[in-house]
Amino acid sequence: PARKQNAWGDSGGAKSKSKSPPKQKQSRRRDLARPSGGGGGGQRIELAQLAARLGEPALHILHAPDGEYATSIRLLGARIQEFSANLGYRAFIISSPEPLTGKTTAAINLALALAEDTHRKVALIEANFRFPRLASILGLPEAQGVLPVLEGRARVADAGIRVSDRNLVLLPTGGRHATPAEVLASPRFKALLT
Repeated sequence: PARKQNAWGDSGGAKSKSKSPPKQKQSRRRDLARPSGGGGGGQRIELAQLAARLGEPALHILHAPDGEYATSIRLLGARIQEFSANLGYRAFIISSPEPLTGKTTAAINLALALAEDTHRKVALIEANFRFPRLASILGLPEAQGVLPVLEGRARVADAGIRVSDRNLVLLPTGGRHATPAEVLASPRFKALLT
């Protein structure tokens, strides 16, 4: 049996009996992500490709790295680091009761800011199964991500998209789901976060 790999391609201690997922049809639109050359599977996207998406306002930290918004995001990142160090937190949720309040924008920029430290591993897992936006903002494949992993059609190491020059893995939703609460309450989703 093969060893399990996390989204960074590191081997874990547990053994996996899962078979490789079947190859899925490629989307006709041109995605920025390309197959990874490393041993971790998945795909890789260049940070320069993300920065070149000038028409995407959600990538503030790449377009204006010294701007007011980027500074605010880095301050939030510093507070999160304090919580991690003092209280042992490893996962954080960005949420609000209303749609279109900037949750995805804040999450993307926070992940990019936290991943500026090359010694820190950062994973951004999108869990907005009703209105996913991460894939379209970053130009990533829309069918790749959390749902295929939870349904057993893909491994985390294959579904994650690594950002070059940062220790960052992006995991979009992989599609919409009619009952998001069911997905969020599932044991497989909880296991994905640990």
